Amino acid sequence: MDSLNKNLEDSISGNELISTGIDISDIAIDQFLEEGLLKELPVVKYFFSIIKTGFNIKDALYIKKLLIFIVNVQEAPKEKRTKFLKEISIIVKEKNRLFEKVLNTLDKIDDSEKAALLGKVFKHLIVGNINLILYYKIARIIEDMLLDEINCFFYEYGFLEHNDETREKYYYYSRLVPIDDLKLILIRNGLFEVKEELKFREHVKPNSYIIEKKEGLTDLGRLFADFGFKARYYLKNPIE
Repeated sequence: MDSLNKNLEDSISGNELISTGIDISDIAIDQFLEEGLLKELPVVKYFFSIIKTGFNIKDALYIKKLLIFIVNVQEAPKEKRTKFLKEISIIVKEKNRLFEKVLNTLDKIDDSEKAALLGKVFKHLIVGNINLILYYKIARIIEDMLLDEINCFFYEYGFLEHNDETREKYYYYSRLVPIDDLKLILIRNGLFEVKEELKFREHVKPNSYIIEKKEGLTDLGRLFADFGFKARYYLKNPIE
């Protein structure tokens, strides 16, 4: 595992995928089975070295998710990545824990779009917009929620540019997951909360109390809503 962590670290710090200009998300799975394609990236090279025979579709899917994650991470400025890796290397145990969680999350998530989102979140960890605890919380949410549920959340609560395309997608996702069902999913993941407050009605005779319900995104929910789109006013170090 230490060798794998080191290869992941080297891949995060490099520029191999950014410099190729290849859109990883458009590469067909069978292309990963062809010898030589993107195999010089340290972490991919490591996988090919231990899977000498029997390389299959599951392996290809995992490597594709890994590459999509890395290409999103490599969008962070190289000096920021170098600084982050240097700082986290002070506590080797914590660095290994982080990289193992990244690899485990990529193994568990069921869609390459989720891998891209996880890479975006890791990118904000690198530049200091979030800390490790927030990264772990958001990574768990990405792992636990269905991709369609995440997209429903973004189109219901994200900070969208209003145009025909976003309106069309909003209507699609709002029909896919009813809003009340979505709220229950978000509450379960710590993204939404419903509070009840006892209010005194002093101008009503006889004076009485009412229960007032308030609902909305949590701080974590507002932060997560921002990761899906370009709006960045909740983050102090904007990254497109």
